[in-house]
Amino acid sequence: MILLVAAALVGVWGSERTVDPAPRGDLTIRRDGWTASLAGFIVPVQVQGNAIDFQLPAGQGWFRGALRGGRIEGHFVQPRAPAADTAYATPVVLEPLGARAWRGRVEPLEQTFAMYLVVEEGSGGVLPAVLHNPELNLTRRRPLTVEVEGDRVRLLDRGKDFLHGQIEGDRLILGPDPVDGGSVVLSRRTRDSAVGLYARTPEAPVVLRPPLAGNDGWRTTAPDAAGLDGGRLSAMVERISQPSSPPVHGVLIARHGKLAFEEYFHGYTADRLHDLRSAGKTFGTTLVGIAGIDVRAPLASFFPEVALGPDKAAITVEHALTMSTGLACDDDDPESPGEENRMQGTADWYRHILELPVLHPAGTFAAYCSGTVNLLGGVIRHATGAWLVDLFADRIARPLQFGRYAVNLGHNGDMYFAGGLRLRPRDFLKLGQTFLAGGVWNGRRVVPEAWVRAATQPHARLNNGSTDGYNWWIQEIGGARTYNAGGNGGQFVYVVPDRDLVVAFTGGGYGQFGLMHGFAEQLLAQFVLPAASP
Repeated sequence: MILLVAAALVGVWGSERTVDPAPRGDLTIRRDGWTASLAGFIVPVQVQGNAIDFQLPAGQGWFRGALRGGRIEGHFVQPRAPAADTAYATPVVLEPLGARAWRGRVEPLEQTFAMYLVVEEGSGGVLPAVLHNPELNLTRRRPLTVEVEGDRVRLLDRGKDFLHGQIEGDRLILGPDPVDGGSVVLSRRTRDSAVGLYARTPEAPVVLRPPLAGNDGWRTTAPDAAGLDGGRLSAMVERISQPSSPPVHGVLIARHGKLAFEEYFHGYTADRLHDLRSAGKTFGTTLVGIAGIDVRAPLASFFPEVALGPDKAAITVEHALTMSTGLACDDDDPESPGEENRMQGTADWYRHILELPVLHPAGTFAAYCSGTVNLLGGVIRHATGAWLVDLFADRIARPLQFGRYAVNLGHNGDMYFAGGLRLRPRDFLKLGQTFLAGGVWNGRRVVPEAWVRAATQPHARLNNGSTDGYNWWIQEIGGARTYNAGGNGGQFVYVVPDRDLVVAFTGGGYGQFGLMHGFAEQLLAQFVLPAASP
């Protein structure tokens, strides 16, 4: 019995689910009586001047917006999602319906969660297997052991229980579900029905096609028209598509200001929002420049509610920008008092970081610290009085013609500056293109030119060996000077000024930053830069 069931388990099993707890659909706001209707709810609307707000019952979401030019523009904040335990704000625009009402579409972040179990032949009811998860990179693709006894199944990760369950006919039921603690139901899959497992589905020869034009502000062109060698780019796609390659979700290339290459893998698409992780930090530091903050200003002056001693008087905004505050914060050290996970376990993230001990004089030592970058959100909020989500929309998202996006929020209901922003890959690429163009997107100045110059020059050498501008990481790759915004999992946008080139990668190698960073550099050095000859 054991051997028969074990043999029946060999092959590919898969499950794809969308975790979507938030109300969605048409939102209608009526002026008569000031009410909002969404997904069956009808709730009162608070109006103060041009500001318009409402809350759904039982914490199921809230809206914050304002009347602008006859429209209502704002954001819907959805509840914390099980897959990420994070609240997100997504943009909503309501158009007028006559003189007394407005209507728009609420589309909260949808979080897809896929699981693929590949089971190989074994003996004695013990089978080798690998679990793949494109979104969270569960088990980092480490080999697992599957033990089968009757219809009962146990998955072991290095000898320890990871998942368990049973076979029921043509279904494999496993738990606990990493998302909600319940069960995951997997069914048998073929090569062409496990879209997220393989880089390309179905398997087919590489054919390069020009990116399609859209309404997102990008001018598009064919690779050869942009001076890109299509043969080398095809070879890159082949390399990414190898089963042994790290999980790249997308590659986009802009040359001479035009989008010339766009390919997606592992089931990802152009309109699917991607978690940028710490690459989102660079959008936060860019807002510092857009807001006109004096980087020489004492950091403490923006947090009058926190009493800081004279030992911190020398810490400036620029030290927070370059992670050189000298505070006891190092994300590469899990025992560091300011390490990101420790910070997020506290009630007040700004206060927690500001009250850390001083280990080094400001500007003399730099270590990777998400907490000090997040402080920059507090700096801007104090200086401008704005909700950071609105400021991001007004000064970055709208000028750069973003489509849908999702801003992740911190403990205080405001934008978390240390990463986690979710964008369409084309919009991520715009950050690099705007800096390459000196702060201009499609003829409109978005970022001050002086900030672009300052942000992309070396300011600090971190203890991990990285050279930092203002959260632009400066490297030489393949003989070319580059600067990039980077994030966990393989989220990178590289700017190569000498080649008039911008390259964006998205990926799913979470928890494997070194692997994904090295692979991105390899793809640049071996394929992209040779394809974009000077």
